[in-house]
Amino acid sequence: METKDIRRKNLKSLMESSELSQASFAMRCDLSPSMISQLINGYRNLGNSLSRKIEEKLSIKRGWLDVPHDEIINSNELIESPPGSTERDKKLTPQEEHLVDLFRQMPEREQSRIINELKEKADDYERIINELLERRKRTLG
Repeated sequence: METKDIRRKNLKSLMESSELSQASFAMRCDLSPSMISQLINGYRNLGNSLSRKIEEKLSIKRGWLDVPHDEIINSNELIESPPGSTERDKKLTPQEEHLVDLFRQMPEREQSRIINELKEKADDYERIINELLERRKRTLG
């Protein structure tokens, strides 16, 4: 089996065992759902740099995608959940499903723009929270 086939099989197994929707899995990999679909269905090959990016985004061991794995018993252990997430977070709410449906209708370029805007907003909120916590520490400490 060629490396490209091994990577495709491993990526597919990871997605299936993660119990995430394709859209959620793609977001975790920092890729579009259409890109994940193309990779899994063999319309695009999973090259070295993209393999390393996915491994990094999923917090799995470097090179894991390159090696055949006969069976993935519990690959949820390979995929880190975001801090504070629970099992409940794996299921999308109706509002989140609606958002994903709308997102999928956008051209890939627009999806990238929206993702970048959301990342900036999340970074801004995190920065603000950290500033407020730091101020609170100074006033209490």
